[in-house]
Amino acid sequence: MDPNNSYLYDKRAKLYRLWVDDVSYYFTSKTLKSVLPQSLPDAPRVLDLGCGTGTVAKTILEKYPNAQFIGFDESTAMLAEHKQRFPTLSLLLGDFNHHNNTVTFPDQR
Repeated sequence: MDPNNSYLYDKRAKLYRLWVDDVSYYFTSKTLKSVLPQSLPDAPRVLDLGCGTGTVAKTILEKYPNAQFIGFDESTAMLAEHKQRFPTLSLLLGDFNHHNNTVTFPDQR
């Protein structure tokens, strides 16, 4: 994890969430919905790398409320905001840009 990146995101998590929820959510959601596949299983498995405060989770859960969702982010504050919004989702702390990060995901076929 780059300590500078996580420090910046930790300091700005609440402001980021307000900005995304109040200002940019409509555009983010509209764009994401336009690129989601039209047909997925009722409970698709989703891995969100850099999940932040949960904008992608919100959009996907609106379309697929039974999605099995795992969020991954390097900021503890971003994950705390995400967990506050979606307490039942699985969230992991780490930096997916570095190969020294090893995370094992359950294979639920």
